[in-house]
Amino acid sequence: MQKLSYYICLAVLYSFSGCQNSSETNNPANEIAIVEEAANSVSFGSRSHDSVEDLYDEILKRDKNLVDLESTTNKLLDENRDTEKIFEKYNFKSENYYLAAQKHVDAIKDSLVRQKYENLIMKSSMTYKHKIKDLTDIIDSNQLKVLSINDLRIILKLTTTLAAIEQYQDKAKPDKKIFDSMNKKLSIKEAEIQQKILK
Repeated sequence: MQKLSYYICLAVLYSFSGCQNSSETNNPANEIAIVEEAANSVSFGSRSHDSVEDLYDEILKRDKNLVDLESTTNKLLDENRDTEKIFEKYNFKSENYYLAAQKHVDAIKDSLVRQKYENLIMKSSMTYKHKIKDLTDIIDSNQLKVLSINDLRIILKLTTTLAAIEQYQDKAKPDKKIFDSMNKKLSIKEAEIQQKILK
């Protein structure tokens, strides 16, 4: 649980920092390069593809701290899944037993005897659930933390890529002069054609 809390805090800090710890990704020239590298992907910018993922992949190539965070998070989530499997394997045997026991009880023809052993099986099942409550409570808490970590990873991905695309928008914006020049040329050509029409 301490590990999970640590990574949640780490992800939050990283998210709100906007990757401030990375000198490479803070450099406007690198932000432009990141977007342009992502744009080299044939699918980048297409409506059917995820441009956020393209940008994030490019940022990962330049940010070791972010790579480490992703790697350790993936490792921790894998460890959590393995831990849950230990309980699932243990729990399955008891749950499966009670299901089978109930079928045997249902096969008893004498209703009074059947009720007696149905109560016996039910009592044992309830006792078992009480025995494992400490584990199920922790597992439930862990699952909530995993959901939180997954949400934070999405937020981290969005804030990181948003910073990159906004830097690109500011630093790679085309010079207005070339558009003004083209506008003037078009206006001249427009006037030239209109004069021919009037004649």
